[in-house]
Amino acid sequence: QRKTMVKCAEEIFPKEFKITLPEGGMFLWVDVPESIDVMDFFDYAIKEKVAFVPGNPFFVEGEKVTGFRLNFSNSTSEEVVEGMNRLKRAMEKMLKK
Repeated sequence: QRKTMVKCAEEIFPKEFKITLPEGGMFLWVDVPESIDVMDFFDYAIKEKVAFVPGNPFFVEGEKVTGFRLNFSNSTSEEVVEGMNRLKRAMEKMLKK
């Protein structure tokens, strides 16, 4: 599932999105340009019936975080592909606004 998600992420995200390849664990971390509001992106994703974990809750100082986590451990490879396609649609809609 990790390999599938990484492959999809590399294909769908603009080059400005930086993917951190996990050495272990259950999540892929994605940093986005500061011009993108992660919570705004989250709202678009929810409308496409896909979710990710915004990075903000992991930082106690309340600073603006420009990243999010994607879980790959709880889905089949087919579900990962579908979820990433939904995320792509959400991103396209958000960037058009």
